[in-house]
Amino acid sequence: LGKDGPEKALKVINVEDLSGKDKQYFYQEILTLSSISNTFIVSLFSYSDVCPFCIATDFSKCGTLYDAILHKPRAPRLDNTQKTIIAMGIAYGMISVHEHHFIHRDLKSANILLDENYLPKISDFGLSIKTDENMIIEQNAVGTAAWMAPEMFDGTKHITNKADVYSFGIILWEMLTETIPFKNKDPINIMTLVVVNKERPRFPSYAPRNLKSLIERCWDENPDNRPSFVDIYNMFLHKEVYYSQTNLYKIDAMGEYISKKTAGKL
Repeated sequence: LGKDGPEKALKVINVEDLSGKDKQYFYQEILTLSSISNTFIVSLFSYSDVCPFCIATDFSKCGTLYDAILHKPRAPRLDNTQKTIIAMGIAYGMISVHEHHFIHRDLKSANILLDENYLPKISDFGLSIKTDENMIIEQNAVGTAAWMAPEMFDGTKHITNKADVYSFGIILWEMLTETIPFKNKDPINIMTLVVVNKERPRFPSYAPRNLKSLIERCWDENPDNRPSFVDIYNMFLHKEVYYSQTNLYKIDAMGEYISKKTAGKL
């Protein structure tokens, strides 16, 4: 789609009758995207709630962050400056998600799209949930195992928006190592490693000390010890943390870009 105006992406639900989980996820994505406006979150243009069921959002030309990290064909090759800028964009987008009292619950590199400037767009909000108190009791484990916080595996525990911060820590680790977290492990193995053994992906020797420290805080066992996305964004903005050999002037430029987009909200 794109003959008239900007290109759009069309997500089509291939069912004749929308019901059960498909219906829940479909309307949840529409609710979330219609509630939040942020340059780093995909924009909702329109949707159809009759067959064919579909959602139209803005189109990101460079695919997913996951594809870029793994050097998939036609995916962009990201340098460390671009990775730092992407991290800032995701963090800023997630500030809006949490300010509107949503929890994404499936934040991962495959759900981060990259536009023509390699800026991130957070997508796939079907598993998101709204809570006025930023807290829910999870009835069933949802998400993608390698990116799920330990508390997400337990259907009896209180889940807060800090579960998204854990997932963000995994994304930071992915960009650092350019590998898949818990590669070749099935969800049960991952749950055992993360929940029972309290293991996390291993760091390479070249990991910058401050970045490693931030990642470890993001995936802390105790959600209360994890930083907020406001804290995370400001750490990048003030150059307290970044990927090695990042062009620090580009951090300033990104901060100015965000300030103009949001009228200096932060």
